Amino acid sequence: MEHEEVFSSEEVCSSKEVGLVVVSKLGYGCMGLTGIYNSPVSEEDGIAIIRHAFSRGITFFDTSDIYGVDHANEILVGKALKQLPRGKIELATKLGTPEYVRSCCEASLKRLGVDYIDLYYVHRIDTSVPIEETVCVLVLLFHFVNTP
Repeated sequence: MEHEEVFSSEEVCSSKEVGLVVVSKLGYGCMGLTGIYNSPVSEEDGIAIIRHAFSRGITFFDTSDIYGVDHANEILVGKALKQLPRGKIELATKLGTPEYVRSCCEASLKRLGVDYIDLYYVHRIDTSVPIEETVCVLVLLFHFVNTP
């Protein structure tokens, strides 16, 4: 894979606090790997791209359950994560409506093959549902996941 160096590793490796999570200032949005606005890349190339980004200091990866056919993006990212040190990666994925939150989270964890998600947020605000309802469900999920 030929590439032109745009950022030095030092520039990429710097980090930023996002709430309670510290992430690399430059993250990698994985949407394009499974073809939203383009043709999907092969699984082999997708994993190589994620591994390359990590090798250059990117530790923050963003995906979603709606990227790609049949949740292909989370599945691809999960396969790439198996080849990387999970404790050094900040992983973000997204959810939809309030009634979907818990099942969506559990399914994302399974597809990604991980025990936790570092950042979990609403992908698109459903304007037909008061934002307070969605936030309430997220708070309940947070307490459910973080209660022994």
